[in-house]
Amino acid sequence: CRHDHMQKILILVGSIFVMHSAYAGVLEPKRTDPGAIKVDKNFRLETDLGYLVNNSSSKNGSSKQDNLTAHILFQKKSGDWGQELISDVVSTHGNSSDQNIERYYVSGKILHRGENIVYRFGKITAEKDLTSIFDHQITTSMGWGIDVLKSDDVSLSLEMGGGYRYSRMKDSEDEKATHEGTGMLAGFYTYKISPDIKFNQDISFELGKDSQILRSRSALSADLTKKISAVASYSLKNVQADKGDNRDSLLSLGLRYRY
Repeated sequence: CRHDHMQKILILVGSIFVMHSAYAGVLEPKRTDPGAIKVDKNFRLETDLGYLVNNSSSKNGSSKQDNLTAHILFQKKSGDWGQELISDVVSTHGNSSDQNIERYYVSGKILHRGENIVYRFGKITAEKDLTSIFDHQITTSMGWGIDVLKSDDVSLSLEMGGGYRYSRMKDSEDEKATHEGTGMLAGFYTYKISPDIKFNQDISFELGKDSQILRSRSALSADLTKKISAVASYSLKNVQADKGDNRDSLLSLGLRYRY
């Protein structure tokens, strides 16, 4: 049908747009340390592994055991171009299957900086969330960003854009899917409390006709060695959709490895 053809074309274009950046290039804004990328090192890799310390809440109750979360950040730069890949995995298993939380999220993004503080970006994301009413969602977007603050100790970047979202409903006999245009607002804040302690806040809001999604991740890290840090993070995802709402919040403690 017409919608399916449009979906495939947009996803293909977004995928090519992201993959092209593998030959180009770290994305601003830098999520955790404004000075982490040296002149002689044009890429950055961070991996977080944590244990969820709260009773992970979801629409079906709370999960109290076997709670793990992982977060990966990869950035690469080349001249005025940048590339970013983010992956998140959340797995909790409670006393019953209805209380389980499983979420897989991947985001690819490219950026071109033509001016000192203003940049353009393209982004594609895919997510599968067991607690959501959607089996999976794929979103492509393009927009502009601006560095409001940028120093060795503090940085703040804001982004605005628009795009397209494909959502496949869960447990649908006719494999019903929704197609909608989206608007996006995002902010990324980093503050270096001391040479060894850093705080960062990422927040985004996606607005569509059929669903609205708020994502937030706050993290406090303390360096233990040059490559290993202790990390405490709090993640929130709130979905408001015509077919049903969902909200989960996750507090984790873990370690970060930087390469």
